[in-house]
Amino acid sequence: MKKIIILIPLLVLVFFTPGFSQGVINVRGTVVDDNKEPMIGVTVAVLNEDDRMVGGTTTDFDGRFFIKVNGNTRLQFSFIGYKS
Repeated sequence: MKKIIILIPLLVLVFFTPGFSQGVINVRGTVVDDNKEPMIGVTVAVLNEDDRMVGGTTTDFDGRFFIKVNGNTRLQFSFIGYKS
């Protein structure tokens, strides 16, 4: 099964920094496959504490995405045929 490699600079630091836990965070990144090729059309879903989807976006032609999230949410990446 193929897997998605996600390149998101400083994402871990942003989500685990207590000062950002309640504010809006701008998250941008690039999704690539095992061969470091950009993945077009990957779904980036924003999930709340109850794992309900409260927003989302998709990656562009270069595998890039940008989304605004609250500090107490998480992102889920999905693409048909891939395991995230």
